[in-house]
Amino acid sequence: MIDIMKWAGIAVCAVVLAGCICRIDALRPQTNKAGWSYLYILFAVFAGGVLIDLSLGHAVDWYVAAGVAGILAHMALTRRLWRGSPPLETLRD
Repeated sequence: MIDIMKWAGIAVCAVVLAGCICRIDALRPQTNKAGWSYLYILFAVFAGGVLIDLSLGHAVDWYVAAGVAGILAHMALTRRLWRGSPPLETLRD
């Protein structure tokens, strides 16, 4: 059971990390606010750190798992906004 939880956590962290990388790639410094890039960089760093911890067999606390789940939920709920290009909210004023 612990192996299933570990591999599920690794899969979720990998999905979050890949999604963050794709969103960072879609943002352009000339047209998009830097804060959005920073947000997804921080999300990616967090998910990457948890991924490394899980890969090394370290225990992950419930609030760390909740943090990754929250990032995944945010990315799932906003995925339609990111189809084709970043949302209008990310554009510079």
